[in-house]
Amino acid sequence: MKEKITLSLDQHENARHGEEIFPLQKYVTPLWKEYPYVTAHWHEEAEFTRIEKGSCTYQIHLETYDVEEGDLIFIPPAVLHAISNEKEERMQSETYVFHMDFLGAKAADICAIRYFVAGDHDPEYGLGHCFIAPY
Repeated sequence: MKEKITLSLDQHENARHGEEIFPLQKYVTPLWKEYPYVTAHWHEEAEFTRIEKGSCTYQIHLETYDVEEGDLIFIPPAVLHAISNEKEERMQSETYVFHMDFLGAKAADICAIRYFVAGDHDPEYGLGHCFIAPY
């Protein structure tokens, strides 16, 4: 089982992602030499990202992932994560940040219970964060 991480309120992202009636927000994030980082943060919403161009490094729950164009990353709610690109090449990603209620996670269906809201995002019991490389 993974080490439990105590989330710091200092790293809580206070941005509102979407509206109450449509809790989804799209972000396009470019990282390059002059803007190489998205600092470590967490939020109550889940995050789904596709790397559109270039490559970068994600740090998710104290694990490091090198990602590149075409890769997909899912980060569950309340998981500490950061992004860095220390290469000359510009990286660009498209991210959708959404409240799990948007997927019906409040509903007591088997998918919501088993894969999305399982305790502490333990991969044995729930989806957890994942990195999906293109095939």
